[in-house]
Amino acid sequence: MGNRLVDFWGGGEGLAAYCLRNTSQARFALPTEIAHSIVYLASDESAFVTGTSIVIDGGFSAGKLMNQRMPEGM
Repeated sequence: MGNRLVDFWGGGEGLAAYCLRNTSQARFALPTEIAHSIVYLASDESAFVTGTSIVIDGGFSAGKLMNQRMPEGM
């Protein structure tokens, strides 16, 4: 099972290549893109925001990953 898991997460390409290949924006976030969300949550603009998650993943969790099949036996 270990080798199949390695293959699933990018094999020889590695995890970074796997993430880029399966993110709809095909790039990693810029530090400022993450920082803008933090600034928003720390500001008065978010005063009525409670109990929510802000997913900052370039579409990874909502896109291609959901459409991929797991390797046999996983």
